[in-house]
Amino acid sequence: MFGDNQFADEVFDEFMLNRAAQGAQFADFVALINMKAADNVDNPEKMSLLTEILNDLKLFIQPLENDMPN
Repeated sequence: MFGDNQFADEVFDEFMLNRAAQGAQFADFVALINMKAADNVDNPEKMSLLTEILNDLKLFIQPLENDMPN
């Protein structure tokens, strides 16, 4: 596909760098929600909403059953 392996390596490196940055941003987002939950542990309404969001995120990042290795 790529005639120049150096170019292919650069494209792959850039792709992986972007994936790592996206992963770090997502982890930061989840950490912020967890901090909000810790701050609002005495507020049942907010805790219910934050728990629902965290559960939805967990479903979002879980691999599909058919994508899991046997």
